[in-house]
Amino acid sequence: TAPVHGFASADEYWFSSSANRVLNKIQIPCLIINALDDSFLANSCYPYQIADQNPLIYLETPKYGGHVGFAGHTKEGTFWSEKRTIEFINYSKKQALK
Repeated sequence: TAPVHGFASADEYWFSSSANRVLNKIQIPCLIINALDDSFLANSCYPYQIADQNPLIYLETPKYGGHVGFAGHTKEGTFWSEKRTIEFINYSKKQALK
């Protein structure tokens, strides 16, 4: 991936593409969803420590979902991740109004 997209190395690609270096700056509620069975990510890629230190980061790591982002549809015909995101937005709005 790195050379095809103009990066000098895998390390440069990961540094440039990773959100880990800016997650600590999040100042509004943020939902991060990534499946534990994502074949592209090692366990060390999940920002558990950063999420634990920032109460505005909601990190969810479902057991399944793969790398393609939870492609299975719900009963309503939407993707699970879309449904979860809408739930999170609605929850965040209610919290802001309190």
